[in-house]
Amino acid sequence: MSKNRTPEEPERRYVSVSELRAAQSDDGPVIEGSGAVFGQEADLGYFTEVIEPGFFDSVLDDPDTCGLWNHDDDIPLGRLGNKTLELEQTDQALNYRIHINVDDAEAMAKYAKVKRGDVTQSSFGFTVKSKNRGDDMDGDEWFLVGDKVIRRLKKNGCRKLYDVSPVTYPAYPTTSASARSKVVELQSAGQNPDGQAPSPEDITQKAEAQARQRARARRLELAEKSYPNLK
Repeated sequence: MSKNRTPEEPERRYVSVSELRAAQSDDGPVIEGSGAVFGQEADLGYFTEVIEPGFFDSVLDDPDTCGLWNHDDDIPLGRLGNKTLELEQTDQALNYRIHINVDDAEAMAKYAKVKRGDVTQSSFGFTVKSKNRGDDMDGDEWFLVGDKVIRRLKKNGCRKLYDVSPVTYPAYPTTSASARSKVVELQSAGQNPDGQAPSPEDITQKAEAQARQRARARRLELAEKSYPNLK
């Protein structure tokens, strides 16, 4: 592996269907959820992504993987290395459990927000293996079906899992520069409906617009629950 290899920007995905919940274990309060769901197509703007079961095989014991709040490095809730974060990979999903520190007032406040249902979604930050960056395999596979760009995240393809995070609103999915370039390459090679391949900036802008729509819908949903008598 090259010593001069520059770190690749982490990608982030949100899981809107995760069953995020606050619970009590024998050791105290925990937050449980799904960081990633396998085998489901996710529309990320200019491409569709499917995560294959086993994608996280090589990173499940990484002691530096953390449970964060909204991907904020300044709000760590748990860490794999000291067993305050647990990961379980099944054929369906990557599940996590964060053991909350009862002596940490901020952590307990976050636990209360999940328990009350104010925070209901999850997200995870990761990078993908690449032979061009010195890894033993390419962790993803790209192909074009008609005008649809598909990215498959392969078994054992995750290079690093940075964090799993309960999130208030789903941030727009972030993709690496290499992923954005691959979309442009495939769209240029294929038959694009408007005759022009999107730029990496187009990909990011479309994802941001979709995220804003999801965030607005989520705010309206919370407002209706809080004020059911409002018309």
